[in-house]
This record gives sequence, structure tokens and C-alpha cells, in this order.
Amino acid sequence: MKKVVLHDYGGYPFLFDISYQLSLKGYDVYHIYSSASGSPNGIFSESKNLCVIDLGKNLEKVQKDSFLKRFTQEYDYGKLVCNTIEKINPDIVFSANTPLLSQLRLIRLCEMKNIRIVHWLQDILSIAAEKVLSKKYKFLGSAIGYFFLQIEKRCLSEADYILAISDSFKNTIVNWGIDEKKILVFENWAQIDQIPLINRENDFSKEYDLLDSFNIIYTGTLGMKQNPELLFKIAQHYSKNSSSVKLIVVAAGAGKDYLVRKMLETPINNLICLPLQPYNRLPEVLGSADMLLATLNEDAGDYCVPSKVLTYYCSGKASFLIVPTHNLAARTTLIRKLGFASDPSEFNEILNTIDLNIKNPLELEQRGKNARTYAEENFKPKLLIEKFLGLFPDLF
Repeated sequence: MKKVVLHDYGGYPFLFDISYQLSLKGYDVYHIYSSASGSPNGIFSESKNLCVIDLGKNLEKVQKDSFLKRFTQEYDYGKLVCNTIEKINPDIVFSANTPLLSQLRLIRLCEMKNIRIVHWLQDILSIAAEKVLSKKYKFLGSAIGYFFLQIEKRCLSEADYILAISDSFKNTIVNWGIDEKKILVFENWAQIDQIPLINRENDFSKEYDLLDSFNIIYTGTLGMKQNPELLFKIAQHYSKNSSSVKLIVVAAGAGKDYLVRKMLETPINNLICLPLQPYNRLPEVLGSADMLLATLNEDAGDYCVPSKVLTYYCSGKASFLIVPTHNLAARTTLIRKLGFASDPSEFNEILNTIDLNIKNPLELEQRGKNARTYAEENFKPKLLIEKFLGLFPDLF
């Protein structure tokens, strides 16, 4: 059987499903990630045919709020991951969420060693870099964004296949001149087996006094693209207008740090900011919610699909997506009636949606049930792996 590497720099929980299912089919699988990436990591256990390698255990956490420091850390990571993969000498590499310079280095190593490589396109990183850096550095940011665009085009052009998580990503890179024949679409999912339904009254909700309030919960990575200013505005509105509404942010990232600073400047008593909880406590966090919140600013809707929403579906709670409504996550949520969605620019509509659901808990409950049913039907690991393998008949 072939030797396969699934390299996920971010260490996101759901991608481990593919590694585990491949190992069950007899492939020798190496699941490689970095616990220093700053992303929410899952719990990864080794088993027969499956080796787990954390390349971040001896590294400093990536400094996402410092461009130069982050650039240096991510550049150095490329050498580390290439050395590791060269020692393994696999037949196939799938690489996701990897900094672009590291990804290009990895792709060229695979080309040199005659290893097939699939670029798993989870975010369009060059667009993200250009949008974020232009706000900070203006003309210099645009120049840096253009540099990353050229790197990303090379990564896409030189990979054997591109696995895009949405049709909109595919359309974007086809317009860049990338060969459409090697682009495959495979939407993300969540680890439904790890997210059981939990009563609202649980250890987390008791610990943070959430039993008698209407709880809006955000959990996961909270960077600036997730619009933390909007979260603060929502909390501030309800601190003045409804003592029963609480916004609980369980997160890591620059956006969470921003909220902490804002609370020091303007204290409000209904905004609770907590660090990311251990993965095995996530069901309690989700179960404590009346409504689960996901946000993206206007720009980010073009290059990011918030995967946290898929985890939300598993919890049996309705999601409220404050994202550009053309985004895949918003379209799925609205079409399937798994929750609600509003454009981030429509603040009055956002408040109206929250108010209506406070008054209509039965609709919230029904959409939460719809979400769990959707997850049960679409996130079965055995079905996912068959679909996954069917995309690559010449690799496996």
C-alpha cells in the first residue's frame, strides 16, 4: 500500500478524519501538523498504520500580530516540514493551510523527489494578505500582497492537483489562469462523532453563570478578519438594552486581544472573553448557547469560508452568520434553514435578527435540529473517505 502524508499546518480537527480513514484502508499515513500555528488544534491519536507528528512542539507560537516575526517563523517552518517529509519519502502529500513560501518549497521538494502533491486550498492566502496588509501599510501592503499572489499562483500551477473547498475558490483561481482540469472541489465538514448533543445546563454554563441568560456564543479563531469590532458593538448594544443577553467569546487571536483591550477602555458586563477551551470541552461550550455566532468582514468573504460553522451544525444549535451573504457558509445556512445570515454592513438587520429569535425560541430550536440533521447526513467519515478517494483514481 502507498505511503501518504496529510500535512495540515493549522492542525484543525476535522482533517484528521481523512488520515484516520486512510489508515483503516491499509495506507501508511503520516498526519503532520504544527501546534505552534496558533490555530485551534484537535486531539490526534496514533493507531495502526497512522503516525502523528507535531512539528510545533519545540517551536515558539507564531506571532500573528507581527508581520516580520510571523514571516520569519513561517519561512523557517518550510525547511522543517520539507526535512520531515524528505525522511518519510511518501508517495503522496496532501498539504493544507500552509504558509505560501513553505508550501512552494514543499511542492518543489515533491517535484524533485517524484512525490505527487495535492494543494488543499482552504483559504486564498494571497488575497487575505493583500486585504489585511493594505489596511496596515497602504502602498507597501499592496506590494507585499502582489508578491504573495505570485507565490500562490506558482503553488497552484506546480501542484499535481488543487482541492478547493468551494466553487467560488475554483472560479477565482481559474480566472488567474490555473488549469481547470486539475481543480477538484471537496467541501469541508466537521467531526460529528466528537460533538455530541449536550444539555444547555452543563459544567461550562454553570461555571460562567449562563443558565438564566440568552447566550450568543462565538468560539474558534478570532482574527481581525472576523470583525471583532462588530462583536463589541453587539455586546454594547445589549448591555444598554437587555440585561438578559450575553455574548460569550471563547477564542484565540488578535481579534480576541482587541476585545480584551476594548473592555478595559469601555467596561461592559455582558461580554465574556475566554481562552479557547480544550477540544474535549467544546461540546459543553456549544451546548451552552442559544445562538452560535460566526463573523467575517466584507473583504474576507471572498477568500475565506468559516469552517467553525460546520462544527456549529453538529451541536444542534442554530447559527447566526454575520458574513457577506454570497459566502458558501451563508448560502448553505440559509438554503437549508440551519440558522440565519446577515451582511456585516447591516447592523440594524443584525439586531433585528437577534431580537426576533429571543422572542421566538421555537424557530431557533427547529433550525438547530435542522443543522444537526444536516451534519448527520453529510459528515459521516466513511462516506467522506469514499468520495475523497474517488476524486483521485490515479493517485490511489
